[in-house]
Amino acid sequence: MQVDPHRVGLAYLETCTTVVPDREHADMVTAIAALMRTALDADNLSPLEKFVRSARKRRSDLDELIDAAEHVVLDDLLFSDMPLAQLHPLIAKLSSIEHALCPLMTLAPG
Repeated sequence: MQVDPHRVGLAYLETCTTVVPDREHADMVTAIAALMRTALDADNLSPLEKFVRSARKRRSDLDELIDAAEHVVLDDLLFSDMPLAQLHPLIAKLSSIEHALCPLMTLAPG
């Protein structure tokens, strides 16, 4: 089953955040999810870190958008045909990616 990242992102924004669930925010969630997926698949956190450093200067809602993107990636993993033995390590890695972003989110913009 293929997960529609816009639909999942909008649903998460609408039900679990204070962010307005509109097309702009859904596009942002989809872009962040793609960067998270790259970090997950290629073991390269650099593009996502670079994006977060840049976006935190102009987005007060970035933490909620990152949460929504994580759920998009998680739903994509859960609805894939991946065996559970492969799924569990990826979920743990996704969690570690979000934890690695936390210090970037708390730095003063500049």
